[in-house]
Amino acid sequence: MKVYLRRLKKNRQTFCTIMYHKILNTILNIKKIIALLFFLSCIQPIQAQLFGSRASASAPAMDVETDIEKLCTPATNGRYTGSMGETNAANYIESRFNAIGIKPYQGKYKWDFTCDVGMQLGENAKFEILGKNLKIGNDILFLPYGSGNKISGMCLPRVNEKDNVWLIPLSDTKVIETNDIQKRIYDFAKSSIEGGARAVIFLNDINTDYDLNVHTLRMYDVLTAPVGIINFDTYTKQIQPQKISDWIDVNGTLDFDKGSATGKNIMAYIDNKAALTMVIGTHYDHLGNTFTGADKGASGVAAMLQIAESIKKNRLSNYNYLFVAFSGHEQNLAGSKAFFNQYKSATNSIAGFIELDMLGRLNSSKELLINGAGTSPSWIPTLQTLNKGYKLLLDSSGVGFSEFTNFYYKNIPSIRISTGYHTDFNKQTDVPQKIMYTGLKDIINYVYTLIADMDTKSKPVFTKTNDYLIKLQNIETDLGIIPDNTYENNGIRVGACLPYKAAEKAGIVPGDIIAKIGSYIIVDMYDYIEAITKSDKGKETVIIIKRDKNEFKFFVTL
Repeated sequence: MKVYLRRLKKNRQTFCTIMYHKILNTILNIKKIIALLFFLSCIQPIQAQLFGSRASASAPAMDVETDIEKLCTPATNGRYTGSMGETNAANYIESRFNAIGIKPYQGKYKWDFTCDVGMQLGENAKFEILGKNLKIGNDILFLPYGSGNKISGMCLPRVNEKDNVWLIPLSDTKVIETNDIQKRIYDFAKSSIEGGARAVIFLNDINTDYDLNVHTLRMYDVLTAPVGIINFDTYTKQIQPQKISDWIDVNGTLDFDKGSATGKNIMAYIDNKAALTMVIGTHYDHLGNTFTGADKGASGVAAMLQIAESIKKNRLSNYNYLFVAFSGHEQNLAGSKAFFNQYKSATNSIAGFIELDMLGRLNSSKELLINGAGTSPSWIPTLQTLNKGYKLLLDSSGVGFSEFTNFYYKNIPSIRISTGYHTDFNKQTDVPQKIMYTGLKDIINYVYTLIADMDTKSKPVFTKTNDYLIKLQNIETDLGIIPDNTYENNGIRVGACLPYKAAEKAGIVPGDIIAKIGSYIIVDMYDYIEAITKSDKGKETVIIIKRDKNEFKFFVTL
């Protein structure tokens, strides 16, 4: 019996030992499984970031705020084509592509082109008043919308004789009542020339804050006589002390001629050794001076940079990818026209063009404007399939007021994606503080998803569209609006009013519906073109506008 008990005790100890080790091994295995699961959960986001699925991969962590703010600083000074501000903006965009790790196209980021920037003085230009030669560009500035060769007359300030030089104290223009000094000066000069002035010379009798800078002069419609402004110090030290009581002899030789500037396109390239290239672009230039262009220009650049980073990280490879920041937008799209001389492959190697422009003002209705939607039968179904709750406003025409037009003219499927025009369009109030950053980031993700989806498919087929805007652009008489071509009811809806043009001056605003021009009832664009064509330039015309549920009558001089 004792022997049996000893064996039982020994067997129980052995059993316990075996069970102990089994339980211990099980616990260790569970820990390994937990550790493995934890490891996999950690590595999965990294794999998704590095090798993520093409259409579902999201854009990188956003820093669009920094990009927009950097492009709107005093150093870029409105990014006017050919200016130091444009160069500083170009340098910043180049540095961003370099930081992302996208190489320059054909060995360089910056590609120069030449464009017309308005009227400029001849090399031997000179100006004399009260027997003193004033230094042009320092003592006196001649404004780029003036024209003509000679300034000659005997005159007095505020004595405005027809066919003579008009000397106008700047205080008489009430320029202190506006935040747009240059526009007030232009309007006053235009009115003076229409009143008979052979030349207009403004005298800055206010203070140095109203001196103009040669590097920030803006271009308007060319006038038929020279326009200059004598700065405050020159006026107060050389002219005002003369106690003028007799006629002043004014003489000048200007030799005005069309001027040119060197603009810069910036190009970065992902070379996947593919047969075809997808081009993604935006313009970065703007109006110069204090026009920051946060939405117009900067928002498109910020979006393009983020999308470029996503394409590189997610290794989209069915196409090569060329990213272009165009300059010369304000000079009749000069940069995108020059692009086709800078692009070193055949035009038919471009699979498609996607333009990003004015993406920073997504409204509560989430309206997204797509220009060029009819340039390929694949655009609309793809955009709708991938739609993330946007109200897509589809304009089928390949011709518009932006860079996508020049690609369309080369038979390339081309779209422009935008949140549309707004009341700050081409104004100094288009500032970074008004950008809807959450909406902008969502749009960036949407556009990236579109590009990733296209990367899995063959080249889009090109389709010609109804290009009636060409006729509109060739009309001599101008109301000064950009039509909203997505509007499908009777009338023409105003997408934007161009600053300082007839429609804005009359009080017409974006969203208004033009129902009648003179005796012409407006149903569609063809009616609008006919009415504008047959309206007399310079003659007051009655325009009937529908605004909400009300109808208004405007008197407009076209």
